[in-house]
Amino acid sequence: MPNIPHKVTEMSDGGKEITFQSLVPNEQITISYLYFPPKTYQQINTYVKSDAGLARIVKIIPALDLAIWQKAIIYFFLFIGCATVIYLLIMFLTFISINYLF
Repeated sequence: MPNIPHKVTEMSDGGKEITFQSLVPNEQITISYLYFPPKTYQQINTYVKSDAGLARIVKIIPALDLAIWQKAIIYFFLFIGCATVIYLLIMFLTFISINYLF
């Protein structure tokens, strides 16, 4: 993704190589595939190389972006949780200082 011209070449070891004619700097592509046993993902993603020397594999998990109201709810509960932990920590330290230090 996106669909760009490429060439699939058979390798001497039985594998295949996907070659792209050219990519502009910072262009990212996604390659999706299905594989069935006995192949494993270690046999699929073996290496990435570039003539310019700046290619790398970026491992990500695709995820949908949340709506603004969903993010607001998450941030609200995150704030309530952090405020509660800070409050309980202050109460604990107050309890320790009153009962054990004085």
